[in-house]
Amino acid sequence: MNIVLAKIKDGDHKAFKSLFETYHYKIYQFSLRFTNDNDAAEDIVQNVFVHIWNNRHKLNEQVSLDAIVFKTAKQEISNWFRTVKSREQQIEDISLFAEDDVDEDVELIESRKVQLYKLLETLPEKRREIFILHRFEGLTCQEIAQHLHISKSAVENQVSLALTYLRKQVELSKSL
Repeated sequence: MNIVLAKIKDGDHKAFKSLFETYHYKIYQFSLRFTNDNDAAEDIVQNVFVHIWNNRHKLNEQVSLDAIVFKTAKQEISNWFRTVKSREQQIEDISLFAEDDVDEDVELIESRKVQLYKLLETLPEKRREIFILHRFEGLTCQEIAQHLHISKSAVENQVSLALTYLRKQVELSKSL
C-alpha cells in the first residue's frame, strides 16, 4: 500500500505538495515532448494535479504513483490535442465564412454605390452639386453657401430634398 496516496486520499495537503514537487518537472518535460509548447505543457501539468486532487477519493492505493500521474498526464495531453484540433477547425470554419461574408459585403457595397451614383444623376444639377459638396466633400452648409453665393438655408433645404428623394428611391428599389 502506498502511504503518500493514502494521505492524499485523506486530503493531506503536505502529501499532495510532496507529490507535486516530485512530479511537476517530470510531467512538464513529458508534456513538452508531445506539445512542443511551454505554455501548453505547464497547463497540462496544472490540469494533472488538479485532476488528481479533485478525484483523490477515487485513487487506488494499490497502483504506483508513477502510473497514476503519467496516466493522468496522457489523458490531459489527449484532451489538449482534441482542444487544439477543435480550435483549428473552428478557426478554419470561421475563416471560410468570413471570406464569404466579406466577398458578399464588398459586392453589396459596390452595388449600392452604383445605385447611389445612378440616383445622383437623376437629381437636378444644382441639388446634386450641393449634395456632393456636403456629403462627399465634407463641406459645411455655411461653406457651400459662401462658395455658391446662396443662403445657408437654401443649402440646407437642397440637402434635405436630396436626402428625401434618395431615401424614397432606395426604398422603392428594395420593394421591387
